[in-house]
Amino acid sequence: MEYILFLYSASLHYKINQSIIIKIIIFFKHVFTYLLSCYNVFKKLNIESRVYMADQFYTMKEAMLYSQRIAQLSKALWKAVEKDWQSWIKPYDLNINEHHILWISYHLKGATISDIAKFGVMHVSTAFNFSKKLEARGLLSFSKRDTDKRNTYVDVTKKGQVLLEEMYDNYHETPHAVLEGSLPIKELYGKFPDFMDVTAVIRNIYGDDFMDIFERSLKNLESTIVAKD
Repeated sequence: MEYILFLYSASLHYKINQSIIIKIIIFFKHVFTYLLSCYNVFKKLNIESRVYMADQFYTMKEAMLYSQRIAQLSKALWKAVEKDWQSWIKPYDLNINEHHILWISYHLKGATISDIAKFGVMHVSTAFNFSKKLEARGLLSFSKRDTDKRNTYVDVTKKGQVLLEEMYDNYHETPHAVLEGSLPIKELYGKFPDFMDVTAVIRNIYGDDFMDIFERSLKNLESTIVAKD
């Protein structure tokens, strides 16, 4: 308002064409109205954004940093796990999917193809196709249950069991970078990392059924190792 009065007074003092001054005043009025509306829109968006973030209990910065951290660490760890895993199973002419299917079938004692797919984090068709290859090698057998004709059950054959036990016996014949990298933690704290926070995240993503299968397979593996010892 002060600028408008100033322009009007200047036009009278310097005898400037008042029509030009009026046009300038109208122009600045429109500019001011536009800027004010923009300010109100951004203010509203900012308030809504803060309310949304408050509902989520984290900031966008925290979310991005966390996502990038876990992505980079997971990828780096998986590359080491993958290399260790492939080195261990290579002498037995198995790939990771095939060995994982054997491992799941062995420790779950009669898993369905759906169980293998869920716990192996693979598509059902992938689980079925690799299981058929293992069947052709005499390492797995397929069956139907009288009480459940819908699902296909997979069992490890005697030949498959012997192969897995041989692999366990020769575990230390190949390098294991992940194990070596964890030894300083074992030495310092007296135990290997238990990844409790990671386990909680996995449970939230894949559900209780996934973790139940996971825990059951580990218990079976532990009992098998104790029996062999």
